[in-house]
Amino acid sequence: MKRFNVNEGIWFAILLGFTYYLYHLISTDKILVFIHPKMLKYIYFSFIVFMVLSGVQLKRVFRGASRESIKIGYIIFLVPLILGFAVDPTELSASVAAKKGVTVSGNNKGSITIEGTEREDILKDGVITVSDENFSYILEELYKDMERYKGSKVIITGFIFREPDFKEDEFVIARLLMNCCAADSQVVGLFSRGEVGKNMDENQWVRVTGTLDVTVYHDPVSGMDSEMPIIHVEEMEEIEKPVNQYVYP
Repeated sequence: MKRFNVNEGIWFAILLGFTYYLYHLISTDKILVFIHPKMLKYIYFSFIVFMVLSGVQLKRVFRGASRESIKIGYIIFLVPLILGFAVDPTELSASVAAKKGVTVSGNNKGSITIEGTEREDILKDGVITVSDENFSYILEELYKDMERYKGSKVIITGFIFREPDFKEDEFVIARLLMNCCAADSQVVGLFSRGEVGKNMDENQWVRVTGTLDVTVYHDPVSGMDSEMPIIHVEEMEEIEKPVNQYVYP
């Protein structure tokens, strides 16, 4: 009868653990907290590789006892695996993403790239409706041609975000834009002004209706002035935070 090999058994448990962890993230859609949907194909590939490696490793578990002591190096793999199961993944907070760059003017710290999208008319019956699917595209269009859309009605959903230099009635209707993964996320949105927003807490999710205009924003970081679109808010409604707060290019 073949004897159990402790070291090979521990390595099998580690591989099986990572395999199940990937399955858990994929099956619950929690993987989208970390990566852009376009990256899922690589996660699926990794999951298959871990399954194969686990199957191969299983054959080595009972190949015979080893005189070697348990390898301390296994801790390098066990610690992140244990943390992965112990800590429930949550989406990146706006305050953390904002430290890396906030797109509120032409002199922003970050940038938005629209991949494979042809320009289309975003004005429907005099109203611009911003959704999760077109958020980054519409934002790009408004910055490209501010005068064209000046005076148009806009309906947009996002969370309240404020910079330290904003006045009481100024805020950004914002979303977290993910280009590839959570590490590159940044806060993007439309600068807004309105009395109805004065008493709104930061990070409160709202649906806003207003009129687009053009204003000059002074960037305290660069010291430069630049034109940017602004929403003169007319109506604001509190809403629940969506299941996925990210938008994508």
